[in-house]
Amino acid sequence: MLKRGVRFRGVPTLPVLRVLGVLARRPALVALWLALLAGFTISILTPPLTGGDERDHFTRAYQISRGSFLTHERGFAYGAYLPRTFEPEEARLAQLAYTDRDRTAFLNDLGQAAPSGPEVFTSAGNAASYGPGAYLDYAVAMAIGRLVGLSTLALLYLARFAGVLTYGLLLALAVRRLPVHKWVLVAVGVMPAALNQASTVSADGMTMVLSFLVVGEALRLSLDPDAPRTRILIESAGAAALLALAKPPYIVIIGLFAIPAWRYRRALLRPLVALGVGALGLAGAWGAYQEANSPSQSNPKFWLDVPANSYAFHGIRISAQTRYVLTHPWSFVAAAGRTFAFEGLQLPKELFGMLGLYQLSWLPVLLSVGCLSVACFAAAEGEGPRLPTSDRVGLVALALVVTLSVFAIAYTNWNQYRAPRIDAVNTRYLIPVLPALLIGLLPMRRRAPRALEWSGWRYVVVGLATVVLVVTLIGMQHFQYSRPPLKPAPTSAGSAILPAWRSVNR
Repeated sequence: MLKRGVRFRGVPTLPVLRVLGVLARRPALVALWLALLAGFTISILTPPLTGGDERDHFTRAYQISRGSFLTHERGFAYGAYLPRTFEPEEARLAQLAYTDRDRTAFLNDLGQAAPSGPEVFTSAGNAASYGPGAYLDYAVAMAIGRLVGLSTLALLYLARFAGVLTYGLLLALAVRRLPVHKWVLVAVGVMPAALNQASTVSADGMTMVLSFLVVGEALRLSLDPDAPRTRILIESAGAAALLALAKPPYIVIIGLFAIPAWRYRRALLRPLVALGVGALGLAGAWGAYQEANSPSQSNPKFWLDVPANSYAFHGIRISAQTRYVLTHPWSFVAAAGRTFAFEGLQLPKELFGMLGLYQLSWLPVLLSVGCLSVACFAAAEGEGPRLPTSDRVGLVALALVVTLSVFAIAYTNWNQYRAPRIDAVNTRYLIPVLPALLIGLLPMRRRAPRALEWSGWRYVVVGLATVVLVVTLIGMQHFQYSRPPLKPAPTSAGSAILPAWRSVNR
């Protein structure tokens, strides 16, 4: 360890190294401050409603902030009944963000009047029936903003800031609870793609950090017999309930609680069984409601643009495809494997650097991959207990089950019947299971190279994560404010999003 006043190879310790020394001993603090500083900056730099499906998620969050949780149907659309001026102002903000050459024109709307007027139907797209657990932080902040009469744009930024704060605090708690491989979770939690979802209104930010927290709480109960069990059980119950009402199928991760429930069955079996049954029942009930109250993916009017070389968004037969997956599981697994082969290097590039409409270049992507790789070595110092084989198998198995479930949902809901591969799967869907997979695969103890016996792995993680985020923010500022994401003005604000996404990903 670097200590105050100690010389390293004849060079006096610099103040910046002393600061790094403090941070390197507190991974939860590193996660908190990097998430907050970068997250708030991303939320400011990202023009309104340009996050991943942010317009739909913002509409859903606004509905929940009014105390309305159930969706409404009108024709082919699902949504909510909201004040009459809400949708026109939302459409105006989207038009400004996507097409106006003045990249700050939308700021003039900060002082607009709050949404008002009689309630009218407002479509929320795919997010219309998403569970309220994914939007709790947004809804609370927006409810407060509505009480003081904030404008639509002000409510959007208030929701983004609340999402960043919640994500940072829960990520720090997850790192603190995790007894092993803390730096792996730090590196994943502050990945640009993860922070981007946490910094815009989305169902993914809360889903990711709740998944991280469940892994941390379950492993703490499993490996630390002296853990504050009552406190952790309360935290776990809250996390599991919210995750049950977030995006499916990540609730499967709570299966990790089965290990401490059996290992300490006299003390933990009953409470953890109750936790699991309650969370699964809640997830099942909302899943059944969502299935019956969602727009059909097979409706050809639902999709705006279908690339000719894609198996997604056309030839969809949901029921037949579901039966095909159940009766031909190995064909489905083969299709998933061909997807990875077809995407090649584009998949990890998007996983580590897809920020809404902005794709990071290879340099920050490689630095981010390097940061995560070094974080794996940061656990080499023997901190924490040894991870038993049962825990490793549970982590890897659950991560693979969730991953295959994500691909199955994509395959059955928006890919052509019996397609040879699975197109249009967002790589951000894999982020929630990344820590579980890595922790399960990594060896617990490994001797670091002699050159880094002073715990240098942790310093490199902090440094690389900081560099990646600084480069990301500089690139975002240039991309978002140098020109409109769309050059030709679309006929409507809603038609801007999908073509813009595809033009960036070509």
